[in-house]
Amino acid sequence: SHRRLSILDLSTNGKQPMKSKSGRFIIIFNGEIYNHKDLREKINLKNKSKNTWRGHSDTEILVEAIELFGLENTLKNVNGMFAFALWDNKNKELILVRDRFGEKPLYWGFANLDNHPNKEVFVFASEISGIFSLKGFQKSINYNALSFYFKNGYINQPQTIQEKINQLRPGELLRITPNKKGLFDQNNISKYFWWNSKKIFSESFNKKTLSDNNNDQFYIDELEQILQKVINQQSTSSDMPVGCFLSGGIDSSLITTLVQKESSKPINSYTLKFDSSRGGSKDFDESIYANQISRHLGTDHTEVVLNAEDIIEIIPRIGKIYSEPFSDPSQVPSYLICKNIKDNGISVALSGDGGDELFGGYNRHSLIPQINKYFGWMPLELKIAISKSLLFLPVSRKGLIRDKIQKFSNSIIASGDPLEMYQSLKNLYLPMNEQHNSQNIISFEKESLQSCNSLEESLMFADTISYLPDDILVKLDRAAMANSLETRVPFLDNRVVEFAWDLPLKFKLRKKYGTSISKWCLRQILYKYIPKKIIDRPKKGFSMPIGPWLRGPLRPWLMDMLSYEKIKKQGYLDPNFVERLISQHLSCREDNSLKLWNLLMWQAWLENWY
Repeated sequence: SHRRLSILDLSTNGKQPMKSKSGRFIIIFNGEIYNHKDLREKINLKNKSKNTWRGHSDTEILVEAIELFGLENTLKNVNGMFAFALWDNKNKELILVRDRFGEKPLYWGFANLDNHPNKEVFVFASEISGIFSLKGFQKSINYNALSFYFKNGYINQPQTIQEKINQLRPGELLRITPNKKGLFDQNNISKYFWWNSKKIFSESFNKKTLSDNNNDQFYIDELEQILQKVINQQSTSSDMPVGCFLSGGIDSSLITTLVQKESSKPINSYTLKFDSSRGGSKDFDESIYANQISRHLGTDHTEVVLNAEDIIEIIPRIGKIYSEPFSDPSQVPSYLICKNIKDNGISVALSGDGGDELFGGYNRHSLIPQINKYFGWMPLELKIAISKSLLFLPVSRKGLIRDKIQKFSNSIIASGDPLEMYQSLKNLYLPMNEQHNSQNIISFEKESLQSCNSLEESLMFADTISYLPDDILVKLDRAAMANSLETRVPFLDNRVVEFAWDLPLKFKLRKKYGTSISKWCLRQILYKYIPKKIIDRPKKGFSMPIGPWLRGPLRPWLMDMLSYEKIKKQGYLDPNFVERLISQHLSCREDNSLKLWNLLMWQAWLENWY
């Protein structure tokens, strides 16, 4: 009915509500429980019975575990990625739960529906597009979220692009009960973190239980054993064939190595290759390294080729896949490689995501502390003078190096304030039309950067609770789900995360000859299986050569999507500013590829959803 559990009548994308055997709980579950067999055994032991199961699904196991052990105890013992809604028929309350690190999304809020008897209706969905599709739903842009998007390329939780609709944050639990009239309203909501990342991280940093009395190898071996256990569980918890993303970087190479190590036959690995004969660039292509690693490990390797023509074909789908504005350039290659994996008959793929955040893999983890050390004490006037001088360095304006120098320049001015430095190295600085611009951007980065006295580890933690769930995992989850591919992220198992947080900084960033070696402990594990000369090389990242493509085969699309008349009519952006960005990029005066991609993905979202 409209008055009570209309929520359970919404489309669940094939995820049918399931009742516990007693009838007390009804659950809608999205995700995977990797240790469902262990939970099943615990339930059998508790009930002293093995013949009461209706099937083998992890959804049934989860709801029966909640019935038997309670919600909190069950969550503490679950390893997996998930978002679920639970109706407690005894206490008459609806409970929404999201996994520890935000691998699976969960949206909730109050919707205004035309011709509905109630002023606002409580709704939730695993995709905001599910809420958009409600009959009579009134769309309204959240300009705080939009302002954040134009600066960062993604929406930051708990915000969404839609007013009055929120994201449940990673590790968060929401309870809502009907009021006396049987309706859900704002006054009967309570939220808390069943998994408090900040608390656990702070406790780990303060105690640092790992003793320096043992040698480095002891902890390297311990980390490998934990990773191997987690990978074995995630790769065998399903009867479906398993593959691996293999970019050639440290993280994906280590995951692939440990999967192949336990397999009696070649596993399937996949990497992306840019077609250099059709506008590709060797500066972005790491397929040669992935091939070397595959040959050394003996995997059954597939190269997925991407060229500019593929972009034109994929773009319409990309605009629909990401039902909120999203502009990480690697979203296109992620979609293409997920599609290829699924087309090859693989249903589950393991990813190396999370390794950068946990083990100091981003340049900013070592760069910000160094900038802060050498420039933070200087008066502002001197920092500005040094910053401006960098912009005259004789480097090419055609590549992303110019954009990096600009960010480096900005971070020098911001030195002394870790939050400002952090944002200066991430932000795209795209201004909205003044009437829509908002300075009240919600950010949890400042709070996370104060979690411990180590700036390097605070930066890693900030990325773990913001950039990782809002960008990296959104990119992976949406690209995979669009292709019915299940992806798993071993680095984000709580056993791996807690061990990583316990590790002293020297196991993540280690100084050698005046430079910082990132992900030091992960490299040491890899050296056991793969030659150093294949592993030790500069980080490229997983992106695509959009700069030259926008000047070449994608230029007509660029000019159409960002035409002066269209931007002016929409009213969200300054059309003169956008026109200047395009002119600078096409003439090679500047490389504005990331900024233009941000605007193009905004336009694609508008066309599909608004």
